[in-house]
Amino acid sequence: MMDPSPLLKMTDISKTYPGVKALDRVSLTVRQGEVHALVGRTEPANRR
Repeated sequence: MMDPSPLLKMTDISKTYPGVKALDRVSLTVRQGEVHALVGRTEPANRR
């Protein structure tokens, strides 16, 4: 059976903040019927 086409595909995502590399070339593919969760700390800039 062939893999269904992705509903969402993100590749080589990078994000940096001053002094922090939050993401370094991350990729994510989501296909129909899959469930994914992204978990991480969120801190507003005014609370640092």
